[in-house]
Amino acid sequence: MKILNEVACMSAFPAHWSVNTLQNPNLTVTYLTRGAMRIVGLSTPAAPENWLAVLPTTAWETPYGPFQAYGGHRFWHAPEAHPRTYVPDAPEMDITPLPDGVRLVQPPEAPTGLQKSLELLLDAELPLLIVRHTLTNHNLFAVEAAPWGITQLPLGGTAVLPQGAPVTSEYTPNRTLALWPYTRWDDPRLNLHGDLLLVQAQAALPPFKVGFPNHAGWLAYLRGETLFIKRFTRQPGAAYTDLNSNAQVYVNDTFVELESQGPLTRLEPGASVQHSEVWEMHAPVHCPPTPQALRGLLAELGCPSGG
Repeated sequence: MKILNEVACMSAFPAHWSVNTLQNPNLTVTYLTRGAMRIVGLSTPAAPENWLAVLPTTAWETPYGPFQAYGGHRFWHAPEAHPRTYVPDAPEMDITPLPDGVRLVQPPEAPTGLQKSLELLLDAELPLLIVRHTLTNHNLFAVEAAPWGITQLPLGGTAVLPQGAPVTSEYTPNRTLALWPYTRWDDPRLNLHGDLLLVQAQAALPPFKVGFPNHAGWLAYLRGETLFIKRFTRQPGAAYTDLNSNAQVYVNDTFVELESQGPLTRLEPGASVQHSEVWEMHAPVHCPPTPQALRGLLAELGCPSGG
């Protein structure tokens, strides 16, 4: 694994962005070094185009100043609330090279007292990246929050949501689906297939978002001949936000988001909570976006849909 310098990486992104890149023979990962804590590039030799959605001009006003989206992968804390969730990123951060990656640490957010850090750990050979989110409370009082990893991807593919869950009794329910107020049950982008939900990432209005308790521990996105998988762990018995949804998928007319959350945690002063995702890129894969084909491919890759 090697770290490329900023100059070598700038050509694929807006000229004013400052970026570095982690690279092994099978995966290239690009992250911002100034402006915000973001992963903004993801590619493989078989899928050389950037697999993350880049949003160089998307921004909105908040009581704390403009929030710049940038795109790619960002680290928020849940539950989502305005204006707390939309505190703009600090323009500078501490960056520490690690033997197998890098650590990015933002200053504590002045309005919330919470501090975010990301560790990006790249496998030496495989197209595999560990993204470790750490949320620390720097207030003088306890705060309840959850780490929240949000990955923005280009439209044109199919998001795969596993619906399997443990069965304790045939007389009690074991699955739920959370819908946001703007989400319609009859949205044509949502396709129900028993143990799998498929969400077509197509531009349409209004936006669409669903969440659910993800016991299988993965979400996937198939676009063309490339499959992106993010894996994470649900802690049994822990509380999660958004009707107990530790996994969510959002689609608007520009991008699709694959989101995972850690447990809702009471953080005492100085305490931290951590949430890790494992990213995998598989290309080329020859798999039509049908439930039958996806079940077979994902089972081969260790992503069963059952509970």
